[in-house]
Amino acid sequence: MRVTVICLRDKGRPIPNWRVCKIPSVTGDLVVEDKYHPTIHRTVRGARLITDSRDIPCLIPELVVAQLLRIRENGLAIGGFEEIFDIHYAQTWLATTTG
Repeated sequence: MRVTVICLRDKGRPIPNWRVCKIPSVTGDLVVEDKYHPTIHRTVRGARLITDSRDIPCLIPELVVAQLLRIRENGLAIGGFEEIFDIHYAQTWLATTTG
């Protein structure tokens, strides 16, 4: 599914609405799959964004223990945890579908 994603949290803390509109978005293919996570030592549902650029890695870390929070005709919200330097922070993605 082709989406444009905006992160709604910064290191687990909600980003204020006035700042959310100024955050750059990332466009790519949304992949949600179950796979083994070595840090948690179990199989979890993960969500990741695959961008078109093969040389530059995606700026948005993969979500671990991803859950669908809301779905509408123009997009969806996914919640989970992102892992930054072995620390898990709560994260919410606002993903809008692109043509």
